[in-house]
Amino acid sequence: LREVISAAVETCRPGIDTAGHQFEVLLPDAPLPVAGDRARLAQVLTNLVNNAVKYTPSGGRVELWARADDHDVVVGVTDNG
Repeated sequence: LREVISAAVETCRPGIDTAGHQFEVLLPDAPLPVAGDRARLAQVLTNLVNNAVKYTPSGGRVELWARADDHDVVVGVTDNG
């Protein structure tokens, strides 16, 4: 999942920087293996982050986070917009 998140963040970085947002990725130290199409997962995360960036006022805060939950991985985007 780290590689997927990294790809999504790279795609979103110009918009994040232009908006002047504080952006943080919060991941556990342990690996988060996920079975799925990397390109589609990155696309979903990119869309979520881009929406948060778009609707958060300049200088706001956006977080992309993931955590293990039993045998699942939970991913979310939090913003103050």
